[in-house]
Amino acid sequence: HFFKNDTLYLGFDVADKFVQAVGDYDRWDGFRVVMEQRDARNGDSVLAKRRLTFRIDSAGTVKREDDLSLSGWDSLKTAVTVAVSMNSGTTVDTVGATADSGYTAEMKIDLRKFGYAAGRGDGVVFLSICQFDGDSFTGGSYGSRVWFMREGDWPDGAAWFYMDPAVVVTDVAANQQL
Repeated sequence: HFFKNDTLYLGFDVADKFVQAVGDYDRWDGFRVVMEQRDARNGDSVLAKRRLTFRIDSAGTVKREDDLSLSGWDSLKTAVTVAVSMNSGTTVDTVGATADSGYTAEMKIDLRKFGYAAGRGDGVVFLSICQFDGDSFTGGSYGSRVWFMREGDWPDGAAWFYMDPAVVVTDVAANQQL
């Protein structure tokens, strides 16, 4: 991830041996980023959450889901932009007929649409990420999910980071103690 001005950028590099387009939620290939809306609260006075979900469709392009869908919060695509690119040798199918080399995806998030004041507001970002990796084979099908901090959008354990333009990370030494 990185940020510039009032925009947060997330990048995903997925080395998936079988990229597929299956409508079954448990067998998607894609990601869900859950991010807090800084200017809205739910009935329990907890920051409202946005489910920024995308999956790979049969053409190897983005299929927007949840808050990014045609009937969702960002149906006009003004807050979140997502792009995917299949790696060379990747063929999207539904049965895992050929081994793939994966895909990359990029998400561009307009922080102003999430209630941040100009200049990234207080700079604090609450989010979690869930990767969907569904696989189908002639002998059976399954799906797995890997998540950073939480799988869903319940209020526990929100991960956060601070966007500070005065701090620039240029290198992280091996075995560095924090």
